Amino acid sequence: MKFSVIIPVFNDFDRLEHCVEALLGQQTEETFELLVVDNGSQPPLPLNSWADPKVRILSEPSPGSYAARNRGVGAAQGEVLLFVDADCLPEPDWIRRAGEALSRTGADLVAGKVELYAANPERPNAAELFDMLCGLDQRRAVSRDHAFTANLAVRRRVMDQLQGFNASATSGSDVELTRRAVTQGFTLAYCDRMLVRHPARNSLSEYRRKIRRLVSGSYQLRDESEYFRSSFTLLRILGNCLRPPLTAMRVYHCDRAAPFSWLQRFKAIAVLFHNKYYMQWLRVEYRFGLQSEQYR
Repeated sequence: MKFSVIIPVFNDFDRLEHCVEALLGQQTEETFELLVVDNGSQPPLPLNSWADPKVRILSEPSPGSYAARNRGVGAAQGEVLLFVDADCLPEPDWIRRAGEALSRTGADLVAGKVELYAANPERPNAAELFDMLCGLDQRRAVSRDHAFTANLAVRRRVMDQLQGFNASATSGSDVELTRRAVTQGFTLAYCDRMLVRHPARNSLSEYRRKIRRLVSGSYQLRDESEYFRSSFTLLRILGNCLRPPLTAMRVYHCDRAAPFSWLQRFKAIAVLFHNKYYMQWLRVEYRFGLQSEQYR
């Protein structure tokens, strides 16, 4: 089995270097290649950034990480496509575990665990606590028939049939593609041992940027000229405003919360309320045509 690891990058070379080093140090007998796709960074990533022949530097000028991933898919030679983000740190056995999971389960797609960590593990701030409790929960995502490209293995034949990611959206195309795969009869599995570590978001401004991308991506993926202007949208927004207290209880008692004190859990829940209501406000803006800016 040959693997192609696809890593989009946009102005994040320091963390990319650590990611590539972790991948070049993989403990596996499988053959693999690393496709780093520069998505319009300034200055551009030099083509000779790594001397190792496993690494190929590609360029995709069209903005958006999904356009970059599609560029990597088009150039990949592997039977299995492995997706990871430039700021992730795959464990030394990541590729081997992906191969084992695909063989053991027979699945067409396998999503691996994403473990979020704080800049200072001894003193995580409220934003980091929320991300560590709620962010990139692949197990829960797979139970809902989707997954995230921070840690995802896809058989090449599946991607060929799906014809890649929707590159017009700023966010959410990984969820859309994996749901589309399941709808078309492909199987999606979760593997706890296929692990990457990911830095937790550490400020409310980072969350606001992410939420703007999510709402913008949702707008782009759903024929939003109709969706966001329907009266049903306002009812949905109102219903979503009533959900955070129920979500807060789930967050407080979730498995990930076990290592955290009650005070840390309440700090995370405060960020939850901020994020949920900020998202609904953006949806109101889209509903009334007040939001036209698209976010990367």
